[in-house]
Amino acid sequence: MKTNIKFLLCAVLFVVGYGCIGNNSPNSPPLADAGPDQTVSDVDRNGSEEVKLEGSGSRDENGTIIGWTWSDDLGGTIPDGPNPSATLDVGTHIIALTVIDNKGAVATDTVKITVDCPVLHTADSANAGPMGSASAFDAKPDTFWETVGSFPHWIQADFGIQPKTIRGYTLHTGSHGKDGTDSTGRMPKDWRFEGSNDGEDWTILDTRTNQTDWEPSEIRAYSCADTDSFRYYRLYIAAGVNANILRLYEMTLTTQTDPNFIEPKAETLPGGVGAAIPDPGTSRPAGDSAGTGEAESFTFIILPDTQHYTLKYPQIFTSQTQWIKDNKKAMNIVFVLHEGDFTNGDTDVEWQRANTSMSILDGVVPYTFCAGNHEFPNAGRPPANCRDNAKLNQYFPPGRFENEPWWGGCDPNNPDARYVFFDAAGMGFMIVSLEFGPNDAMLRWANQVVSEFPNKRIIFLTHCYMYEDDTRVGPGDQWGCRGWAGDGNDGEQMWDKFVKLHENIFLVLSGHILGDGLGRLTSTGVNGNPVHQILANYQDPPIPIGNGGNGWLRIMKFVPRENKIEVRTYSPWLDKFAADEQNQFDLVYPMTTKRLSSENGYRSGPSAGLC
Repeated sequence: MKTNIKFLLCAVLFVVGYGCIGNNSPNSPPLADAGPDQTVSDVDRNGSEEVKLEGSGSRDENGTIIGWTWSDDLGGTIPDGPNPSATLDVGTHIIALTVIDNKGAVATDTVKITVDCPVLHTADSANAGPMGSASAFDAKPDTFWETVGSFPHWIQADFGIQPKTIRGYTLHTGSHGKDGTDSTGRMPKDWRFEGSNDGEDWTILDTRTNQTDWEPSEIRAYSCADTDSFRYYRLYIAAGVNANILRLYEMTLTTQTDPNFIEPKAETLPGGVGAAIPDPGTSRPAGDSAGTGEAESFTFIILPDTQHYTLKYPQIFTSQTQWIKDNKKAMNIVFVLHEGDFTNGDTDVEWQRANTSMSILDGVVPYTFCAGNHEFPNAGRPPANCRDNAKLNQYFPPGRFENEPWWGGCDPNNPDARYVFFDAAGMGFMIVSLEFGPNDAMLRWANQVVSEFPNKRIIFLTHCYMYEDDTRVGPGDQWGCRGWAGDGNDGEQMWDKFVKLHENIFLVLSGHILGDGLGRLTSTGVNGNPVHQILANYQDPPIPIGNGGNGWLRIMKFVPRENKIEVRTYSPWLDKFAADEQNQFDLVYPMTTKRLSSENGYRSGPSAGLC
């Protein structure tokens, strides 16, 4: 019997990393070393590149490492072993190495691998070597691109599958010739700076004329009109200082806004754009909708559950809101919607972190939110009061927003049931937010508010609505909200009691659900109107290393002239788009018939007001 007890104790201690009593000293876990961070180029520009990983630096002081397992946060497959090779897509990957020793102890380390798509430079001339197009982008003051012959000429940069938002560019002269005249006398004089995503349809970002009096070794910097990202950027040169020879020593493109840059001009090149100047594609001013006269595109951003960011990774949350602020003008971001679960444990530390991140948007981009179950103590589970959201209203009370022009009002009995407004492209929108598992009284309030604004286009925001199988949350679904606090409604009930009843509700957004955290469904309301219903929650992705969600957010770009909404998924933390069909898709939404916000003012109706 004593032998059996000792055997059992040995077995237990072996599992936790110790040897048998009296036989071995405690086992120290191994040290995992995933190697240095790497940046490699996608040489053939096919979207991926083979990378050799370096895990052989892992060691074990009192044992032997017997296994090396690698995992890619973006889902790529990596062979086991200390130094495997893996084919990684263009973008930033966080690769995790897990090692195990002969006594069962494990350790993990991560490495950041960035696969860049190299920029390809081309021009209308066939010059190569020191006078080829690449010489204008090589950061060398004595090399240049040169072409001879009648104008126009062009030189361009192709960013491949990694489009960029370029906000400025510089042109450099050299110092060749007597008094530098070989360089200054051959510079561009009249040009357009343009962007394109297909190399044929070009958007004018900046126009310059009569750029003369260049000095030796001079750098002139210019700003671009605010714009979307483009794959191609082109300097289309209509005339040069010299009528027959064009020389450009250096050209740089920047994604940053520089106050020293010359502001973009609205000048038109001699003869008019596309008239006297031959144009291989179609050019139009930035912001113009290809001559259709339709309204410009606009964007709003969706922030899925951030609970693990405020718990462990506050810097990722901040990277999201800082990116939104930095791209407000370029993307015409009109509103930000947080899908709930700011925090994981409803603690002051987490709320302070949430406030720090969200405050970046104050006075810059309007935002709204709904209350998730983790906004309540103990995530709303007994013995806590399931609808006690005191800390949410301590850090984000209605009074924080009530003086904003876009604020609408809230339920006097529940400050987390609220509505806000925004106008874009001549259309008036309203966002109605309800907390996790709203009860019948909250749904009656929402029905009343939406009925008071029949000319608004309505977005419904709530924490728990869609499920991961592309259906609405219903009875028996895991993580459901039916019966929450004894009277909560789930997605199916919200559809029946509220959403389907209103002709002007066109979009429902929610988070909360785990699994793959993704789903979408388009249903038809009782008035024949289509309603798009979308789930996005990246806190628990089906990949080993997620950093609480890795900063993934949703971009919803409304394109009125095409009657569509482009939905894209992007991580400012990783600087990467998710390109699968669950994360990149378009929705049909008619916007040609405008309902102007002036038809029904912001603060009209008995439900409008303060809480």
